[in-house]
Order: sequence, then structure tokens, then C-alpha cells
Amino acid sequence: MDIRDDIVDIVKRIFVGPDPIEGYSQSNGEEIIRNISPRSKYSSGILHPLKQSLGSIENIDDNLQVEDEYKKVSEDEAAKEEFGETLIFKEIKYKRTDTTDFEEEVVSLANENYQSSLGFSCVIDKGTSYINATIKFGTYDIVKEILPATGKEETSYHRKGHVINKTITRDMIPKTNNGIKYFDVYKDNDGRVLNFAVTKRYSKIMNEGELITFSLINASNSEASKVVKEFYQCELIIGADKNFISLPENRRITSDDDFLSNNLLYRDVKTFGIGHITALR
Repeated sequence: MDIRDDIVDIVKRIFVGPDPIEGYSQSNGEEIIRNISPRSKYSSGILHPLKQSLGSIENIDDNLQVEDEYKKVSEDEAAKEEFGETLIFKEIKYKRTDTTDFEEEVVSLANENYQSSLGFSCVIDKGTSYINATIKFGTYDIVKEILPATGKEETSYHRKGHVINKTITRDMIPKTNNGIKYFDVYKDNDGRVLNFAVTKRYSKIMNEGELITFSLINASNSEASKVVKEFYQCELIIGADKNFISLPENRRITSDDDFLSNNLLYRDVKTFGIGHITALR
């Protein structure tokens, strides 16, 4: 590990977590936070619950009321038991019938004061047969206990780490421009719901590639952002059976000195992704 990796690791532990304190951990090594909430300890990598109606995103339970804008085509649901919990992979397909920028709503969730989504855009080869998504995150359960020494009640937050793998085959990638498909990847008894979204943004950005946006969305239905409705330490790792393609050179109507200088300095550096409230590595 080089110096840069050391610095990234320190920053990640402080601002994103988890960063367990010695003596404050569970038997499995997972973090216990005492006296303060996870939201007070960490400031990045958090997905807050949705606070507004977002058409099909809002409704994962089939009470969809936007048939004038989107026509539901089909859906498939499968569930499996893992880590003692039910992880649900539910595909919801929509056919685009209007011209509004619905796909931008997913990205706009990342720009909220309490962001509900994060993700990135990249170019996949048109010959890609499948995409592997690894989704990592943490949840915190509230535990109240009486301290023997004082007899007073103390609130602590016990972390549970999750790793979910999802394979997206070619037929699961939207076929039309600005098409979106959502997949439920996690639900629990506290009402937390995590969605994975795949958006096909432009099909002709390059002859051999397609620009795709991958997003994680906290679809929990809650008016207030609460620890039991939030996801922490969110990470999204994407791999494919074909190499990713670098993004085309940035074009601007006007070229100021900074833009020209950066183009010169980084003329040999290729960009393979654009983060939406997330850093890419």
C-alpha cells in the first residue's frame, strides 16, 4: 500500500467509516457507537430515505399511478435467504412513452441536502454480455441497555455490514435511450429498502460503446431521516466481461484558459467514469 492509499484509508475511516474504537466492538468485530448517532460521527457515504414522490421509484409495491407517463411492461421477483435475512431481487421494467427527463431525477437525488442516491456513469462495450455489481453498505441497529454502574439507560448503535452481488445480463439493460430499470436488492424489517438502478443514457455516444449510469437509491418510505432508515458506508463496484471504454473528450461551447490548460496537462489521461456524489477509483 502506497502513501496515497494510506491517506485515502484514513480519510475514509474518519468521514465514511466504519472506524471502531478499541473496546467498542461486537463479538464479530463490527462497530458499536455509543453516546452519539452514526450520522453525527460520519458525514459521507450515507443514503437518506426519499422525501418526495418520484413516480415509479416511489412505488416498489405495485401501486403505480403514473400510467400516463410510463407503461409497466413486466416484472419478475425472486428472493433468497442470506445472512439470516431475506434479500429480494425484483426487476421492474418500464417503457418510455413521454419526453420528460425522468432519468435525471435519479441523479438529482444525489444533489439533495440529504442525498438519497449515489452512483456513476461509464461507457460499456456494446458487446458486453453481463455486468457484475457488488454493493457494500452498513446498517445500524439501535440498542438500549441499562448500565450496571449507573443504573441509567444508554443508547448505542450496532453496525451490521452487508455485501450483495448482483449480475445484470444484456437483456436486463434498458434497450431504449433514457430507459431505466430498477432492482430491489435489500429489504429488512425496519423498512429499509435499497434499490439498484441501471439507466441507459445515450446509445450513440461512441460507435462501440453505450453510456450507462449505475445508481444506488435509498427507497425507504420516511418523511424524516432516521438511523433505522439510512444506509451507511455505501460502495458500488461494477465489473463486466468486456473492458470499459474511456469517455469521449469533453466539448464546450467556450474554452477558457483553465479549460485549455487542463486539456494540455491531462491530454494523455483517460476518463473512464463520472461520479454522482461519489468518488471513483
